[in-house]
Amino acid sequence: MKAVESVVDKFKPLSVFLYGSGARRDAKKFGTDYEMGVIYRGKKISRMDLVKANTDPAKARFYPFDYKDFRKHKAYVPFIDPLFFYELLTTARTLAREKIVETLPKPSICVADLIGEIGFEKGFAFAAFLDWRNGDLMMAKNHFSKSCLFGARCLIILHQRKFPASYTEIIRLSKGKEFREWRGLLRQAMKIRLKPRTKLGKSDVFDNMAFLSSVREAITEVLKKKGNIRLL
Repeated sequence: MKAVESVVDKFKPLSVFLYGSGARRDAKKFGTDYEMGVIYRGKKISRMDLVKANTDPAKARFYPFDYKDFRKHKAYVPFIDPLFFYELLTTARTLAREKIVETLPKPSICVADLIGEIGFEKGFAFAAFLDWRNGDLMMAKNHFSKSCLFGARCLIILHQRKFPASYTEIIRLSKGKEFREWRGLLRQAMKIRLKPRTKLGKSDVFDNMAFLSSVREAITEVLKKKGNIRLL
């Protein structure tokens, strides 16, 4: 990709890697662009520097990561660091220069991390409601399906000690009794990911918020009984 070549030529970073839905290859129906991580050491590379150097902004988005923080699983992102890095180091692949994401060990995930993650997903579920109420159905579907499926991933990590990195894996592992009441909701979320023209109903939006509340209750119960134990 010429945009990657442009960034490499201009900044000479340690590494450039592909991550997110583009690396998972599971969200193209929503016209997902490609998220690229640019790892630097020494002189800072800012987000604005990368925006200016990007020759293909319609398809690629570049984000800077300081190597000294990256290797400690720290990043200035709006996500929960341990889950963000666990997924990134499971699915990302190097596009140019050093292979860092393939060699860095994955972080630990503890119960308290899931509390943070499910709060994040509940926020997305509420955003889906606001989008739906305001008539922005495409964003409503995106927020609904992501929050529902990633909420299910929290429950899988909690009970199965597994980390499904793709939506397909989440559905495959959502077979336990803890999902019995919500299997139809999860099927609807996956259907929307695959076929965005699928209708999103008011009941889907509200059922999703109820589902995520139940996931939070399950996580909180484990936290109270067993403490902040390591899950992965």
